[in-house]
Amino acid sequence: MTIDLGAPLQKRCRVCGMEYIPSNAEDSALHKKFHAQNLGGIELGKGFVESVRAGGGVVWTGDEGTCVAMVEKKDTLGARGVAMKRRVGDVLEVVRTELGAVEIAESELWSSVATKEALDVLAQGDRVTASEAVKENRFGRFKIYLYLNGSKCIGVCLAERILQAYKVLEPDDRLQGAEPTGAKPEAVTANTIVSKNSAISIAEKPDDAMLGISRIWTSTSYRKQGIATTLLDCAAENFLYGLRVDKKLIAFSQPTESGGCLARRWLATKNGWHIYTE
Repeated sequence: MTIDLGAPLQKRCRVCGMEYIPSNAEDSALHKKFHAQNLGGIELGKGFVESVRAGGGVVWTGDEGTCVAMVEKKDTLGARGVAMKRRVGDVLEVVRTELGAVEIAESELWSSVATKEALDVLAQGDRVTASEAVKENRFGRFKIYLYLNGSKCIGVCLAERILQAYKVLEPDDRLQGAEPTGAKPEAVTANTIVSKNSAISIAEKPDDAMLGISRIWTSTSYRKQGIATTLLDCAAENFLYGLRVDKKLIAFSQPTESGGCLARRWLATKNGWHIYTE
């Protein structure tokens, strides 16, 4: 029998999901900070919250100082842009670590996309018209919705503009171009999305879609209080200016088992909702 004493033991916290080395003082300190954020919320500072409020970013107001603030690409421009990107990045890092999600590069997070109408013009082949259409019909790909309690963020929804998604089928429909799955979320094929800790069958052909829910998270101590559904309502109501996105055009990105339960509950349907690949 051989015992390897050279490599320090790594541990994964069951509560916050962070992997760290308990014997390493720096690692333990980082875990303690991250764990506190996961349980009680992510401290953003009064200055950040006041800046968001002053900029008109609040899209919903609740009781006892709670609100939902929306941050989009235009908010990262100008003098306050650097601080805004840093704060949002800190929040998404906590979310990414707990969900085990793939990191989204900053350049991608604050990128722009063309509307479906502009892309339709592009497909027609008129280069001049297409170029103008794409240029005039671009907007931020992502919008971040922060559920704030005082100066702390206790819930997050990261939404993005999408054009298509795949319908979730009933088990009996598997022979119509879908297969059951149940592994890690990054495994994707032409007609299969492998969702972490759950088995989901999807249609082979995509449907039109408008809004994708890329990430959704609630701080551990504040779960089962309707925060996630409030964030989803805000995304549907405010993602596209002047238009509430119909739930039939909203899709979720390869959800975990709990994410799938949330989607079904919010959409009020067991099957027939949509999933998309990032």
